[in-house]
Amino acid sequence: MAHYAKCLMCGAFAYWDIGAVPKCGTCGQNPVPLEVPDHAQLKKELLILQRKVRKQAENVTEMRLILEDKNRQLDMLHHVWCSGGCESGFKRFQEHLTSAEMDDLVKRAVSWSRRLALWWASRKVRKGFSMLQNP
Repeated sequence: MAHYAKCLMCGAFAYWDIGAVPKCGTCGQNPVPLEVPDHAQLKKELLILQRKVRKQAENVTEMRLILEDKNRQLDMLHHVWCSGGCESGFKRFQEHLTSAEMDDLVKRAVSWSRRLALWWASRKVRKGFSMLQNP
């Protein structure tokens, strides 16, 4: 039979056999001032910790679902995860494309990028022109 207690020096729980000298297994102090835990208080702390764990698990699940949704959205926007040519560098969270589909997608992406650059250049010219007209 053993006694269980909480070490007042480091806060760790320790146990010792009846008749033996109490010694903390964490800080190694001998003799260590020990207090016998109140079982009702320990049960209350356990219930509080179990509620915390459940809440944190819910939060982690919610964050994981949000992140998975964001990753799928990035895949839909053709986000390139890795430029090293690895298998999971593109469309990581959705179906993989055939070689012909990939060639077509790359051509369209280059076209969209050129169009975006042209739009941005035109936008800067228009803003500059309107500033000249309305000082």
